[in-house]
Amino acid sequence: MTHGRILIAERDIFVRKMCEDYFFVRGLNVFSYGSGEESLEELGFAKLIRRNYDRLLTGFILDGRMNGLELTEKVVKEFGIPVFMMSGSEIEKEAMAAGATGYISKPFEMHDLDAVFRGL
Repeated sequence: MTHGRILIAERDIFVRKMCEDYFFVRGLNVFSYGSGEESLEELGFAKLIRRNYDRLLTGFILDGRMNGLELTEKVVKEFGIPVFMMSGSEIEKEAMAAGATGYISKPFEMHDLDAVFRGL
């Protein structure tokens, strides 16, 4: 059984809960927030107590002042973990330029999340 840790940053509660369930049934410890600021705070706390995350899955539009591209840049730079972005906007090039490991177009099928899960 897998015991990796994944953080989800997504403002849409329905999408967030679907993703949580997907990863939870695969044995991951899952935490999620609606904003980039909350997500960064959680990543910092996890690093402090040495319970780092293995992946971040983020949407483009988030609650708060930070969007998913900004969050991706900060997470890659400060924490060095793989980031997967999901969005209904055509921003794949921007996501990859910000340091994302992968990109998922919305709307998506649940099996599209396999790329995020792989390697944990």
